[in-house]
Amino acid sequence: MQRIYLLLLWFALACAQRPDPWHDPPANMARWLVHKAGWATASSVATTSNSGTRIPGFPFGKVVTVSDGWGNTTESTGKPILLMMEAQSFAQDMMNNSGRVSLTFSEKEVTSGEGGTCVKGAKIAQFPMCSHLTVQGVLREMQDPEEVQHAKEAIIARHPDQESWFHGPHDFKPWRMEDIRAIYLIDHFGGAPTISVKDYLNAKPSAPQAGPVVQ
Repeated sequence: MQRIYLLLLWFALACAQRPDPWHDPPANMARWLVHKAGWATASSVATTSNSGTRIPGFPFGKVVTVSDGWGNTTESTGKPILLMMEAQSFAQDMMNNSGRVSLTFSEKEVTSGEGGTCVKGAKIAQFPMCSHLTVQGVLREMQDPEEVQHAKEAIIARHPDQESWFHGPHDFKPWRMEDIRAIYLIDHFGGAPTISVKDYLNAKPSAPQAGPVVQ
């Protein structure tokens, strides 16, 4: 009984001192993680073997840099932007699957980049309180010149090294997840909460003030 009490006490203290919006509605947590993340794993279903390096019909994931607007949360849309060129195998898979992809994010990535937001004990990315999120939807190439310019500025603001990608010979184009279908978030024990697409898009990604991470 004492061990259970101590575990519950640790859990309460840890949750009270997380600098991310764990106390907020789950949709806010999802939006915060998408906005803070610098990269994600994009997954689709392989449609070509690419000289035997992949198996058609199997899931295939690719690490991609992403941007949810500028560094401030007022530019957040919850619809991640990434760069792809159509010649890439993953881009071919995605287009052959009508643009359907899953983007998976880990708070562990944010932890390593910003000094720590996961609580003590979350030393591995799979730990439930070290949030992880999968957003399923449809990626579409951005076509409108004004939106393309906005996307370029958003990507370069978050990833300055990618500025040259817009001028090189590989024809990278900005793509955005326009048609979000489902949100799967784990940020605590007990399974994934239900987050509607409407709630996700209307959520606020800003994090409240909080004390230091429990050591």
